[in-house]
Amino acid sequence: MVTPVEAAAMLAAALMGGVVARLAVPTRWTVLAAGPWTVTAALAVVAARMGAYDALAVEISSRTIIAAVAALATGSWAGSIHLADLRGLTYRDRYLAATGSTAGIILGGAVLFQADLSALRLVWFVIAPVAAALLAAIGYFVLGLVYTDALTELRLAGLYTLGAITLDGVTSAVVVEQLGGTQTGMVTMALDRLAGMVGVDPYLWALLPGHVFVGMAFVGACGWVNRQSNAVGLLFALLGSIAVLWSAAVLLVATVLLG
Repeated sequence: MVTPVEAAAMLAAALMGGVVARLAVPTRWTVLAAGPWTVTAALAVVAARMGAYDALAVEISSRTIIAAVAALATGSWAGSIHLADLRGLTYRDRYLAATGSTAGIILGGAVLFQADLSALRLVWFVIAPVAAALLAAIGYFVLGLVYTDALTELRLAGLYTLGAITLDGVTSAVVVEQLGGTQTGMVTMALDRLAGMVGVDPYLWALLPGHVFVGMAFVGACGWVNRQSNAVGLLFALLGSIAVLWSAAVLLVATVLLG
């Protein structure tokens, strides 16, 4: 059941999303620029698990947090477009990335300050993205050899989207196999269930080639759709990368900081 607070947050996000939809069309850079806000939303959810909002008079659920951050992100997007117009400037997606990075740095610093953990566990915040980026680069190179539409239509946005999917795999493997967790990201969960259907109980590190394949297939499909209908493929890449990156970020941050 949706509470009044959740409904208000969702309504705000929907309204701001509608405003942005009338003002801008997603570009390749929009896909990348949404990344900082996605991580900020993940940090906000983890902060709730740490009790950061317990002093508030209302109960704050994950849905409320996600909707509120979405409203802030789309609001900053619309505001950046309006300010650029007032100054006679051409809007750039880096404005969206800048506001998201600022919010993420402030919230991330507050979360780390509250956490009690060793520096060794923090290393996973570096290892997981670097490993995912290397896998994504290899997969994107191979995809470019067999299907050039992904590169010509999406370019860095395609690489970033593939990286979000490989990060899901690396994060899930780190959490379960190295840190003793039990939860996995959304793509890993789907692949694990698929493996279970054929009677295989895989070591999660062994699922990483599957993540690369899924990412290549998704990015290739987005490239094809974008060639057929301009910006639609980019919209799919934007929404897909947000969902997968948010899931992986919440999983990694929560496990490293909270155990």
